[in-house]
Amino acid sequence: MSLISRILIKIFNKFPNVKEEIKNELTNSEIDKRKRDEFNKITIGDMVICPTPDFAGDDYSHLIRPFIVVGRKENTIFALYGTTHDKSNIHCYYEMFNSHKSTYTYYDCSKILKLTKSDYIKSGSRVSDYALISIYEMLITNCDCLGIIDTKYLKVDTTKGSIVTVDGKMYMILSKNNNKYRVVELIEVEKPRYYERVFGMKYTLNPESLTEISCDKVKYVLKDADPIFIDKVKNDLKKVSKAKDVPFSFSDIISINRSKEKGICLCADKKHVYYVTFDVFDLFTGINKVDINKVSNTYEKLSYENVARLINKIDKKLDNNSKYVDEHLAKRIKREYKKER
Repeated sequence: MSLISRILIKIFNKFPNVKEEIKNELTNSEIDKRKRDEFNKITIGDMVICPTPDFAGDDYSHLIRPFIVVGRKENTIFALYGTTHDKSNIHCYYEMFNSHKSTYTYYDCSKILKLTKSDYIKSGSRVSDYALISIYEMLITNCDCLGIIDTKYLKVDTTKGSIVTVDGKMYMILSKNNNKYRVVELIEVEKPRYYERVFGMKYTLNPESLTEISCDKVKYVLKDADPIFIDKVKNDLKKVSKAKDVPFSFSDIISINRSKEKGICLCADKKHVYYVTFDVFDLFTGINKVDINKVSNTYEKLSYENVARLINKIDKKLDNNSKYVDEHLAKRIKREYKKER
């Protein structure tokens, strides 16, 4: 036995409390090492038990929670906290059944929390890759997570309505032709008429952005758009296409024969524009027809007030169409101005 060992034994025998303190220090050090090793092995999809960061409640039974790990960067893991309170009616919660306790745990996919080694208590089981894919889809809908999640868990098979990113822009796939996708760009708008939620923000159609992209540029699918959203996009694209074929619509102010004469468009087709002069507010003298090539757009429209006045003025005249205009044209004009109401 070495001299140092003999000295230590004498110290321990004379001061038993020192022996106990050293023993505890060694035990705690071993526990810390084991926890550190376990923490370093945590990967995406693992379930862990940790205190809730920045806990501010009064009910300390909620201090320790289960978490699902959705991302990792060096010594920080990114996770979703779980609760057993029923959240089944809230769209941003992922529902998971616990077969051991016959209960459900709900994980909030609108908020990603940071956890470090000091937060870690112990590891649990691991969620399936299928569940992780579903969780990722909910994360992409509800929060800005692209810099956190691992894109290998995003699906790669595309379909009509798949939302993808290419060169920093977001697109929705409409169709595929050989090695090209026909797509339309989605843009973030504060108050859109309709929208698809991506990264917690509202995205809608950019109607002037119909284009094609190479299939090779699409590496993964963020999510698949809701069928209702897809139908609304398709309807709007049809309107845009039709508007490009016929550049004039009801209440457009037009210039006739490149002169100073102006009129108010009632309807148009690929060959002709049907219009009234500004005298219509005083006296309705009939509907004029002009070759579309002799009309230029001033890119002005009647005010809402004058649109209402115009509709009131011509409505009765169109009902008595035998005198002023043929029946088919009257129906076309009515369809146009009913869009303004």
